[in-house]
Amino acid sequence: MKLHLKDLCRELSGAKDEETVPSKEVNPYLLDNVLRPALRGEAPMFEDIDYEQFDLEDIGVLSNYYDRIWKTSEQLGQLVSAVISLPPVPSRERQFC
Repeated sequence: MKLHLKDLCRELSGAKDEETVPSKEVNPYLLDNVLRPALRGEAPMFEDIDYEQFDLEDIGVLSNYYDRIWKTSEQLGQLVSAVISLPPVPSRERQFC
């Protein structure tokens, strides 16, 4: 398998800036004040969480969202591993002066 990095970079730079996993169904309070800080290693203390901002069902939705993010990150990791494992191939064209 061959991978042209120039083509890959062009495709990635042209990609839309959007969420890979849509978060529109997730309670914004839980997303912004619990999950995202926790993913950055800044998990809130239980006493700092405003439990009036969400319902029990919101926790299940947040859990499903996190599972989808995790699966997406695993797929991205597999892609990165595949790219890293490709042996370099010399270019047929001169790349410098």
